[in-house]
Amino acid sequence: MIDLASDKFYHYVIVRDDLPIGHLAAQTIHAAGESAALTAPPQGTHAIALQAAPDALKDISIALAMADIRHVTIREPDFPYCNAITALGIAPQPRSKALSKIVGELRLVGS
Repeated sequence: MIDLASDKFYHYVIVRDDLPIGHLAAQTIHAAGESAALTAPPQGTHAIALQAAPDALKDISIALAMADIRHVTIREPDFPYCNAITALGIAPQPRSKALSKIVGELRLVGS
């Protein structure tokens, strides 16, 4: 059971590493908003923006699903993305070994 008073919560968003800055910001906002709705984040939740190669996002989404980690997948219907995954938002939660295994090697946005 999660103790909201003592466990630190983390809210991860993973975006494509090839997005222009405007698209990156928009997709980050979409993913953060939709995934925050999955679990209301408590006060003091840490926000972490990560980046991944475009072809890695589907595999990350599958790994999250297999680990039973709630998340949303954001797709951009417009050209040039043509319904490709542009971002993932992971429901705010305490860190777990399963989550760390999936996101632990990803780089922070801008690094």
